Amino acid sequence: MRPLRFVALGDSLTEGVGDPVGNGWRGWAALLAAGLAQEPVRFTNLAVSGAQTRDVLESQLPAGLALRPDLVSVVVGVNDTLRRTFDIRAVAARLDTVYGAFAGQGAVLLTACLPDPGAVLGLPGALARPLARRQRAVNTVVHALSER
Repeated sequence: MRPLRFVALGDSLTEGVGDPVGNGWRGWAALLAAGLAQEPVRFTNLAVSGAQTRDVLESQLPAGLALRPDLVSVVVGVNDTLRRTFDIRAVAARLDTVYGAFAGQGAVLLTACLPDPGAVLGLPGALARPLARRQRAVNTVVHALSER
């Protein structure tokens, strides 16, 4: 029986930063891979702390496609919202390309919306409100692309 190929793309949330195991990180994607134990799973985590949608598109996508996953998770976007160069149209176009490339290979795509970074980090309102608007915009894009 061929193992299920699960590839995770994204930023620190997927990489597992904050969830130490041994000399590295575990994270939600590794826990999910372990929970798919009804069949053998070949899990590869390509996520990198600090990654933005551009990094996923330019670096993680080619590596992920080469692995020909059956299941792929793409959870990214918070780092984009933290930059003064934030452009929701560019974020949407990059995510659309990434999602489409894996869907074109027949992979099942797992996405997720992300929490408001200002609230999570406890930032003052003047900083938190713009971040909340940006994250809501990213989440709206994720919903729209995922539904399609």
